[in-house]
Amino acid sequence: MKKPPVSRGDIIRWEQQVRLRHMTTRKYLSIDEKHDIMLTDDNEDPKTVFRLHSVLSERDEIHFESYARIEHVLTGFWLHALKDEDYIRKQFRSLDETHDQSMRGLRWDSAQVRQVAASGESMYDDAFTIQHVEKQYVDDFNYVGGMVPFLLNLIKDRDEGIYLNAKKTHTTLTAMEELRKFLLHMGSPVKNRQKLMRNLRGGIGINVAQMIVELIRDKRKIVDRITHQQIDEFVGLLQVTQNYRFLDLLHVLCVCDDVAIPNNQSYIVQRWLHREHKGVYLTARGQDINRQPNILYISTTNGASWMALHEFVDETNPDYDKDQHDFLQHQLDLYKALCFPLCVFVCVCVCVCVHVDACIRIVCTCTGLFVDVGNNYSVLDHPNICFVYDYVGSKDEEKSQADFVVKELVAIFPVLRDWIAEFLQNNNNMVASEVGHNMLIEQVLRLLYHLVKFGYYQDWEDVQQLLPPMLSLLDGRKDFPFPKDKDKGYSKEAMKQVQQYQQQDRYDKGPETAAIVNAKYQALEVLDLLLTYQRNLRLQSFMGKFKMAETTSTARKSQNVLSPLIYDTYNPHDQSKRALKKQKSVVKELRDMFNVSAIFDVELLTRILLDLSQYKYNKLITKALNILNKVYSSKTNMFKLSEKAQASSVLLTQDSSRVHREVLKNMPLLRRLARAKLDAQQVKLMSDILDDLAEFCHLPMTPDEPHPMNQNILISNGILIILFDILVQEIDFKLLEQYAGMTDIFKKTLYLLRLLARENDAVQHHIFERLDILLEVRVVESDLAMALREVAGTGLTLKRNQAYVMKYIMQNYKKLAFVLDLAREEREKILTSPAKMSTLRYYISLLDLLAACAEGENMFIESLCQTILPMDDLLAMLNNPAIDNVLKKPFLRCLHHVYMKSNGSVVDMQTSEIPHDRWADMLTQWRVCCSELWDYLASLSIEMNRLTDSIREDPEKIGIHLKTAPEKSGSAHAPDFESSAYGTVLYILEGVFPFLETFYRDFYFPDQQQYGQEMDETDHLAKACVMFSEIVGPLLFKPNHMKNMVNCLSVVVPVSNMPNSNLEHIMERFASGITVEDTSSAIRRGNIEYYSSEVELNAKFRVFAKNCAVVFAGHNTVTAQLRLKSKRAYTIIGSDEELPLGEEFQSLVRCFIDTHDKKVDKRYGPAAKLLDQLAISMECKRMSEGARMEMDELNVKCFQVLRALVHNEERRLPEDWATRTTEPKITK
Repeated sequence: MKKPPVSRGDIIRWEQQVRLRHMTTRKYLSIDEKHDIMLTDDNEDPKTVFRLHSVLSERDEIHFESYARIEHVLTGFWLHALKDEDYIRKQFRSLDETHDQSMRGLRWDSAQVRQVAASGESMYDDAFTIQHVEKQYVDDFNYVGGMVPFLLNLIKDRDEGIYLNAKKTHTTLTAMEELRKFLLHMGSPVKNRQKLMRNLRGGIGINVAQMIVELIRDKRKIVDRITHQQIDEFVGLLQVTQNYRFLDLLHVLCVCDDVAIPNNQSYIVQRWLHREHKGVYLTARGQDINRQPNILYISTTNGASWMALHEFVDETNPDYDKDQHDFLQHQLDLYKALCFPLCVFVCVCVCVCVHVDACIRIVCTCTGLFVDVGNNYSVLDHPNICFVYDYVGSKDEEKSQADFVVKELVAIFPVLRDWIAEFLQNNNNMVASEVGHNMLIEQVLRLLYHLVKFGYYQDWEDVQQLLPPMLSLLDGRKDFPFPKDKDKGYSKEAMKQVQQYQQQDRYDKGPETAAIVNAKYQALEVLDLLLTYQRNLRLQSFMGKFKMAETTSTARKSQNVLSPLIYDTYNPHDQSKRALKKQKSVVKELRDMFNVSAIFDVELLTRILLDLSQYKYNKLITKALNILNKVYSSKTNMFKLSEKAQASSVLLTQDSSRVHREVLKNMPLLRRLARAKLDAQQVKLMSDILDDLAEFCHLPMTPDEPHPMNQNILISNGILIILFDILVQEIDFKLLEQYAGMTDIFKKTLYLLRLLARENDAVQHHIFERLDILLEVRVVESDLAMALREVAGTGLTLKRNQAYVMKYIMQNYKKLAFVLDLAREEREKILTSPAKMSTLRYYISLLDLLAACAEGENMFIESLCQTILPMDDLLAMLNNPAIDNVLKKPFLRCLHHVYMKSNGSVVDMQTSEIPHDRWADMLTQWRVCCSELWDYLASLSIEMNRLTDSIREDPEKIGIHLKTAPEKSGSAHAPDFESSAYGTVLYILEGVFPFLETFYRDFYFPDQQQYGQEMDETDHLAKACVMFSEIVGPLLFKPNHMKNMVNCLSVVVPVSNMPNSNLEHIMERFASGITVEDTSSAIRRGNIEYYSSEVELNAKFRVFAKNCAVVFAGHNTVTAQLRLKSKRAYTIIGSDEELPLGEEFQSLVRCFIDTHDKKVDKRYGPAAKLLDQLAISMECKRMSEGARMEMDELNVKCFQVLRALVHNEERRLPEDWATRTTEPKITK
């Protein structure tokens, strides 16, 4: 974007003249005399000048992320994005993209590109976003843009048969190496640079295996297009050349962005290892090949000759071959990729080619082949917050937690445990120059991580044995830049270098530091698991405390000190002397419990973690701060987990225990499969699990009735994290045959999410918080719409999420809203034909979703909806007698929320007296559709009278229906009158009554002389509403139905000619027959009775946890929290500014204060690391659901600590400090 004249730069303001330049072609956007969009090289052409207009009222200057409409200065036309015409780039126009599944049909950039035209009118939906591009991205673009011509010329010369001389060859190789380095940073591929290289490639295929590897690494859409024939070619090249680069090529086809590709894994093994052993290095123990026993040998000649492994990797050996050494290392990496994460068939095949030994790649392969496979399931991925009450405090408790841990390595675990302990003891510090050895340490720690994760370290003594050497290994203050001389140690000069390294240099980035950081990061992963282990121990102990308190609560003499805390009558805020004495006893009881289960030296661990946060590696900073937060939140989080448990922490009934066991059995496998590209067998397995879990979420034989207890058991076991991990997977819609299984998985996942959200506020809020993730789901848009509709019906109108949904719909209009672009006749066929039920359901769900988006009275959203939902279309459907009333409800909701609850001029006038001669000036569509609207109102009178007469004959039938949950739109095709009448009753109660209330309150103005027939229709309608309410009112159970009826009558009857006494009469009769809501069917009531004791027990547990948390945190006073004499409160409980209470939080705050320095900038200097973390989190885009939740929690804690640093200083001042700012004591 340039502001004329181009020789001078300045701030651009709204409505100033600018030119728009296309970065790829360097041409300027213009509009010619025929109003066609063009590109031109002439920057002096007046047709290239545009003007930006603000969509929303903003400041004069243009800011990034602003919404703008773009006007062409000469013609006065506006840039208009055609919502139903995607732009197709020239290179793709000749391709059948729907069916082309080859690399040729792949679009490197998946972003939607819209066809742009010039329009004489400014449209509602022509809002363009002005976004900022970082300078580094501009520099990257210019670099790649300059490299492309060089590569094009190289290919052109080759095609024309021009041979390279020595000089040009050297130049070419240098440029290619420079380009390879550009695609990598610190040895890792830079995805944005890869994407640039592909987008600007100009049709180039770089015939270098390594370059191909870097271009397709972690690119799922490319990997999915690699055929078995192409894999055959890669394997053939590998067998012929034995070049490790072809191993890397096969490697990136097995695991893509931490997602396994099982079909590729299995095929590569069959093609490479099963048929023949060409291109494979074999390993064997000496005793198996008549060589020295217990020595590992390697063969590069398919078994014809053997060499001891320690000689093979010895660089001083005369027969050492670096290429063969590299091949072995990359072969071991490929073995690990082939077995990632749970490909049992591959593991069995690969195990014949490798043996476990203590070298870096083999330790890594050992983890991939023998530990992270089979039936080894993680027992520490999720905190255990469900307890079978009968087992609590008994010997069966520990057994019940380990029922589903299958220890396949139990026979050799003692050997592994002792070897790891010895290895860590002998390597309790790190030497920067020994990069290979540090990489070995990383892999040993990774092996340890999996053993801890899978529950092999259950013995307390084993855990205690691990900690000292691992903490020593983590402590960077003990690291050295190079090893000391074995005889003389470090010289005086060397000691200076060591001190310089330990004090400063070890934090800087570099290849040597990277190896150390990776090892320390892996050690932190182990610590993270041990913190979970500690948390589970504490939860188990806390549940035991509760059971003791609950069972002794009725015994006066032997009552436990914690027993009073199980009742909501207990007051934890009481500060009387007697209460404080008892609270002190409670705190001692809880502190003793925490001390018994503590496994860390917190002071030492804090120093180590703060030191690790100083390294200039983002992942280490985040991990260190995350662990620090968990260390100083471990006690508080235990209480929070107990409080948040969704009424299912304590399982008392046999059914709850059975469901819990089934969930525990299925969760580990589901977690493993959640982020994998599944083969047919895995799809079947995962589908069965999802089906079983879905059955748990509703009452037996009644899918519409939620099962709250089972819902919450699933939630407590972390099902939401797994479901969102499944849904974040990318699916290429052009490869639907390949993704057929995943499509079914997505549908079942969304169905389970719907069942979990039904009448569950916690799940609904979680879905709202993750709505941006859900809106990225592809292929199963109709299922997604129905899932969002389940949540949208809760009455929550969050404007941010409504805007997200509308943005998503408009960006994908042709795919999501295709049904709205059909001719009216075709849409009417959908609504009247039983053969098009699936399209009908989608159509209705889409309208419900649009109505829910417009419900929040957002003018911008309403303008978009008015563009795609013309009023005459809505009224035509409402006036069509062939369309069932059940199906008319979403059309009426759209008419109501889009046109009649607008935040625009009509409602802003806040008047009900809107004369007819002003309608044309305010809403043109109202004038055009006025007669159709009154036709609709007249039909309502007839429909309500007919329905009232039918119900009067047997009101009990409708009464039974009104007590149960309504069916979805499928009831529309029911032939019997009973179902049809029930649907019409719901249509009137939930659609018609709210509509009439708004219309007659805000839009109706009686005019007897000119519009007398309207007053007559109003009288008929008021009479019909009263008669309907007299019959149906006493049958109602739902508060919302009662509210809609009362509000409607209160508005319609007074504006009619009916006497108000009729309204009073109906209200009296309505009140006499009213029944307190009992939404439970017989099955639901039976379910409530069955679980009543369990619900009561869980209510006690939540009260107990809440009271314990409050008592343990201390009173909300400056004295209790900061240990200062003051009468001031510490924080405002329940406000947005509330800070956590308790010693844990204050200890965390003190971690970021240098107490030895009195200068403010240096005293609070350590807190800068919190700002660094917040900046790092902004760069994290794609994360698993669990990682996202951890990042959110860490960021919140960073803000709280930063605020507490200021807040604590303010709390130290007198309460009236604001009026005493001139006093030295205050200013100091």
